Amino acid sequence: MILGRVLILLPILLITAQAAIAAVIPVTGGFVAIAAEGKCSIAEALANAQDTVDGLAYKDCSPGNPNGPDVLDLEKDNYVFDSATANLVVLQSVTIEGRGSTLDHDDAGFFVLTVNGFLTLRNLTVQGSEGFEPAISGTGSLEIESSLIQKNLNQGPAGGAVSLTWNFGPFDPAANIQSATFVDSTFIENQTNGSGGAIRIMQIGDAKDRWVMITG
Repeated sequence: MILGRVLILLPILLITAQAAIAAVIPVTGGFVAIAAEGKCSIAEALANAQDTVDGLAYKDCSPGNPNGPDVLDLEKDNYVFDSATANLVVLQSVTIEGRGSTLDHDDAGFFVLTVNGFLTLRNLTVQGSEGFEPAISGTGSLEIESSLIQKNLNQGPAGGAVSLTWNFGPFDPAANIQSATFVDSTFIENQTNGSGGAIRIMQIGDAKDRWVMITG
């Protein structure tokens, strides 16, 4: 078992930036799942953020921006994921502003990033994912700022907390530029039975215009 190590199979360290006006969607403290109770949950806010028609897939939440990035603005609280809310899929540019909140889990996997997904986690604690999946996985881009990522156990082969696989060149010629950025964040007590106890990033194909940055 590998504990707390970082495995990154990439040749360069750079940084990228996103510049666009985002819609802000307030999330009610402690609510995670989709339900008709008049409270805006993380799952509902994410659905609105990614709705490309009118940004209003669920009326419990404020509308998202159908044509741009969005911010899920969490009320400071503890948000507990379970098997029904595990592995929320990120399809485009979404920021989760935690304001000191904790994302906890009684199962495995918080978020899965598609090739066009760009997830930013800010001022959050992400903990407790345990099973045969990483806490955060997929083929998209990830930025983690001022956050604590701890006590996530992947009993599978790669990445206790984060596992990204970027397929490029002939494998996926339509893929966007991908990046992973970790700023002023701490990874502790994350484990896997394979490589990258904390972070594993594997690239397949051309390395052009894909990067990782770790700072602070």
